[in-house]
Amino acid sequence: MWQNCHKRDFMDKLDIFKIKELALETKRRVFNIKELSMLLGKSEGTTRSYMARLTKRNIANKVVSGYIAFTDNDYIIANQLIEPSYISLNSALHYFQIILQVPNTVDVICTKQVKLKTSYNYYKINPKLFFGYEKEFAEGTYYFVAEPEKAVLDLIYFYGFSEIYLKDILSKLNILKLKEYVKKYKTIKGYRAKRVLKVGDYIDKQKEDIRISKN
Repeated sequence: MWQNCHKRDFMDKLDIFKIKELALETKRRVFNIKELSMLLGKSEGTTRSYMARLTKRNIANKVVSGYIAFTDNDYIIANQLIEPSYISLNSALHYFQIILQVPNTVDVICTKQVKLKTSYNYYKINPKLFFGYEKEFAEGTYYFVAEPEKAVLDLIYFYGFSEIYLKDILSKLNILKLKEYVKKYKTIKGYRAKRVLKVGDYIDKQKEDIRISKN
C-alpha cells in the first residue's frame, strides 16, 4: 500500500513539473484558469486543482485569485497579468536608471479599467496615447517598458506639470523624441492632455531664453 501511495505521489509530481514545462514553452509566465485550461486540454475545474498544487509546492506563485505566475519578476507579472500594457511612470524611469529611488510598487499603463485587486498600480489611458514603449526580454519571456520620454509624459499626464521636475530631468531625455511625443496629445481632449502640452511650451521657452541670453 505504501508503495502504491509513493508511486502515485511521484507521478503527481511529474505531472506538475510537466505543466510548468509546457507553460514555459509558450514564452509566457502568467496564466489564468482559462489560459492554462486551454494549454493543458483539461476542464477549468481540473485546472484549478492543478494550480492549487503548483502554488502549494512552490512551483508557481499565486498572483491574485485565478492567476498564477512561473516567475518572481514583478515587471513580467504586472505586464502579463493585464494586456495590452507597459511598465511606466517611476517604475520605467528607475528601470532605465533615470531616477535612483526604488518605487514602492510597479506602475503600469493599460487601455482598460482593471478590477483585479493587486499590489501593482494600473493606470487606464486613452488608446491613442498607448505608444512609446519597448519590448524587453528576461527569463525566456517578454515584458514592455515605456521609453524614458513617454514615462515622463505619463507621469505628467496623471500627476501634473512641474517646471522644477522637468528642469531637473530634461538633460537625461531625448528632447526631439519628447517633443514629437508631446504633439500626439494635441488631438486629445481633457485637462490631463493639456498638462502634457505644457511640456512643449516649456521646452520652446527654454530655447528662447538661451537664444536671448546669447545675444
